[in-house]
Amino acid sequence: MQSPGAPHPARPKLTGRNTIRTRLTWLLTVPLIAVLLLLGDLVLKETDEYAAANAASASTHLGQVAQGLVHALQRERGLATGVLGGFASYRADLDAARAAVDRARADLADVTTTATSNARSALDQLVDLAAMRAQVDAARIDRSTAFQYFTDRISAFNHLDLGPDLAPPDPDPVLRR
Repeated sequence: MQSPGAPHPARPKLTGRNTIRTRLTWLLTVPLIAVLLLLGDLVLKETDEYAAANAASASTHLGQVAQGLVHALQRERGLATGVLGGFASYRADLDAARAAVDRARADLADVTTTATSNARSALDQLVDLAAMRAQVDAARIDRSTAFQYFTDRISAFNHLDLGPDLAPPDPDPVLRR
């Protein structure tokens, strides 16, 4: 026991890494950094998956609009060759089919502003559609030539690269297949 007038022995001073505050800070900071790194990785993966899903959705929409145009072109092809074959009763249906092609063409033009270049080039093949229609109306073209004209344009739309094939690593190979 120490006498009442004697000075207290000096306590060791805690500095730097030896303080409780510093130790608690390190104990909390290291796991927090690890959690933030894992969350950052998760956010990056989710962002990539969202982008891939968005691209797949856009490709699907483009495919649906393109197939709508293909269907309308097929109908106009059949009716145009019918009119050229002498079936005048197809004339009223041909006018309605042409209107459907024009609507589908406008829809595809709206979608292709951000679509693949081959969709735009397939759409550009219809630039002379009005001239072809004028030849059909005036009967200045034979059935096989008109049929081939429409078939070539339809084929261009049926062979569109819609873009769902992504570079490896593919985020969703099941969706791509």
